[in-house]
Amino acid sequence: MKGAVTLSVYVAIGLIPVVFGPAAVGQSSDGWTPPGWKRMEIAARPAPTPEHLKPVVMQWEPGGHITQHEYRFRSLASMGSPVEIRGACISACTLVMSYVPKERICFGEGSYLSFHAAVSSMETWAYNGEATKRMYQSYPVEIKAWIDGRGGWESLKPKEYWPLFARDLWAMGYAKCQ
Repeated sequence: MKGAVTLSVYVAIGLIPVVFGPAAVGQSSDGWTPPGWKRMEIAARPAPTPEHLKPVVMQWEPGGHITQHEYRFRSLASMGSPVEIRGACISACTLVMSYVPKERICFGEGSYLSFHAAVSSMETWAYNGEATKRMYQSYPVEIKAWIDGRGGWESLKPKEYWPLFARDLWAMGYAKCQ
């Protein structure tokens, strides 16, 4: 396997411990392995770097439950994948800005983020000020400044959307998708 590193693994049969490396517990200097232990060779590839990862492309993201999007975008951020926003990113989708670093996000022509106040229920659209404030506080400084320039998070309404267009995001230093 090209680019792989071979590791010796010593496993105590029937037990959980796994020990890595040539100086592993259970191996003497002459290579003897105690009874009940088994030596296995495994190949490990280096972790991929962001330039090797395929981008996650977001075309139409209507939002939804805040906690589900927080989990999704935390996971996406930890994977290291670049994110291309190439359409509408509405409501809870905007939380991508809170978790994925600026240098890994780009915006395509015609894309936009759309902000509104958080709600307790999609059926009743009951305003949830605490969740709205929490979302606002999680955004990067330039997104908060844009919201503040329109009256602040307290001015957001449940059914009133504030679009932030790609051209404005490019002016804030976000990349334009190629």
